[in-house]
Amino acid sequence: MFDVPSVYAWAAAYDPYRLIDGNSGPDGRDPLSNRVGNVSDGHSYPWPRAPTYIPGQTQMIGEFGGVGAFIDGKEWTPGRCHTYLKAADPATEGGIYINMTLMLKDLKAAGVSASV
Repeated sequence: MFDVPSVYAWAAAYDPYRLIDGNSGPDGRDPLSNRVGNVSDGHSYPWPRAPTYIPGQTQMIGEFGGVGAFIDGKEWTPGRCHTYLKAADPATEGGIYINMTLMLKDLKAAGVSASV
């Protein structure tokens, strides 16, 4: 049986020169595994926001976004697709995403070093 701390220990021993994201996305909800690794990785939908600050870890937004514009005849599963934020059309969707990425610059001042 593997758990986050033991997998992190193995990976860190295997390659001590890389940052390791011990657990992607818990952002403070899992006190043990969230503090394992070199990265505090938060997921925020739809808008990006800084993850929980954990001393000694790099702050990263591991996921954000989930913007969608549903076009008749172009949905993977018509009427059953999911998005965190629905846009009226692809141009609006693109504009929303651009605004989200611009927000990342402001989050740098809050200590965020990376996003995915």
